[in-house]
Amino acid sequence: MKPTVLAAGTLLLAGSLALAASTTASAQGFKISKPEIVFDEQVDFSAFRTYAWKDSQEPLPNRANHLALTFAVEEELAAKGLEKAPAAEAELFVRYHVKVEKKAKSTAYSGGPSVDSYNVRTMFRVDRVEEGTLILELYQASTRTLVWQARQSEPIRNKKNAESQIRSLVKRIVAAYPPKPAE
Repeated sequence: MKPTVLAAGTLLLAGSLALAASTTASAQGFKISKPEIVFDEQVDFSAFRTYAWKDSQEPLPNRANHLALTFAVEEELAAKGLEKAPAAEAELFVRYHVKVEKKAKSTAYSGGPSVDSYNVRTMFRVDRVEEGTLILELYQASTRTLVWQARQSEPIRNKKNAESQIRSLVKRIVAAYPPKPAE
């Protein structure tokens, strides 16, 4: 799946429209896909060396999950060569959004008496699952414009020990940074 390349003026609108599709984790029988990425093709991402958290960042209601998420993002950005800096010195601002939705997952299966092959029934099982979506955004500090956005969704597997799932999700998202321009 190639990243979507957009002009700076349409990045925010297209980023919002790109949020319509969802992906999910194989742990519950769902397909895993790559994060959805939108970015400004005119920006030289190799020039960025520092970042700070955007001042309008709203933390998650669960403090432990907020800390796990921010630490995971900081760790992955450091692995990409970006250094955390005071806001006045940062070249990028980072912001995340998280939403949780209840979704229905259906599974089809066949059954019936084994003696009569013509009397096979197709049945459906419908389960409710909670799906979390993480949107990670990078803003160019000098212009305060959105230059990179990644989105990934997956079912929430274990609310009590969410840290490993958060780390895995952040790792997949940040792996797509810096973006590679379309050829």
